[in-house]
Amino acid sequence: MNKNRKNKVLRIITINVVIFAIVLAVIPTFIMRKMLNQKIEYTKMWTPEEYGVEKADTLYLKSSDDYTVEVFAVEADNPKCAIICLTGMSNPSVSIYYGHSKMFLDESYSSFLTEVRGHGGSDGDRICAGYQEWRDVKAVTDYIKSQPQYKDVPIVIIGTSMGGVVAINSIGQNDDIDALISISAYSSWEDIFCDNMALNAPSFLVSMERPFVNLVSMFKYGVNSWRVRPKTLIKELNERPALIMHTKDDSQVAYSNFERIISNAPKGVETYVREGDIHFFAADFSNPQSDTLYCDRINGFIKGVVTNYAGNKI
Repeated sequence: MNKNRKNKVLRIITINVVIFAIVLAVIPTFIMRKMLNQKIEYTKMWTPEEYGVEKADTLYLKSSDDYTVEVFAVEADNPKCAIICLTGMSNPSVSIYYGHSKMFLDESYSSFLTEVRGHGGSDGDRICAGYQEWRDVKAVTDYIKSQPQYKDVPIVIIGTSMGGVVAINSIGQNDDIDALISISAYSSWEDIFCDNMALNAPSFLVSMERPFVNLVSMFKYGVNSWRVRPKTLIKELNERPALIMHTKDDSQVAYSNFERIISNAPKGVETYVREGDIHFFAADFSNPQSDTLYCDRINGFIKGVVTNYAGNKI
């Protein structure tokens, strides 16, 4: 092969590689824009009265990057614990936690039901997939810490689905959070993206797509997308207690996400795994007290957090 022909072949190969790379970058850009560039408005809202909660205040707090965050606060008279509650990517509203609020109130725990940016009455016109919502949680912990009744009270964060992602990403970047409960969280945005892509694409293409999903996320949200993800930030728990929950046949967030998170978690992290495909884990998430096993595990974990926290303060 003469030199000119060799150079021509190299140019063709280079052009094809560049085109293929552009295609790989376009796929997540297009899909993420369609999925995430939307404001979530809810058709169904739960009310505190449905669950025997007499009073719930609506707070509007400011994040460090100037987003207004809507929070439904159900506060105990003499709180033993403050619990921040988070829900999924597009449904349901965080008001589904009022049933949990009643359960927590019976134990003298306050709860702060937080609609993250892009959801409900909070600012924002897009879903941030777990990358930026930790700032919204920080606004809530700052508020809790500013109230005298919570001076010597632990803060627990609980989240389901994308809320579980936000919960892990938040505790990994916020030392004011004392304990974590994560339910059905995905291990990273590129993992859940590629898990779903793998249903219809060859495995080699899925593998090649991963770094491009991270690159698109990095430019879209202005974060280090290789760090701000549950399977990385779970390492930042240190000695803080955590309970990670998942069902084995979850069709929305595959069980492999749970396995990836746990493989990086510190020793001592508690797990609770159930058979079946129940993404929100409890048989009726809006009425948690109808699921005795779920309630016992949640309440037992939080009671341990409260007891150990009080002991450490003596």
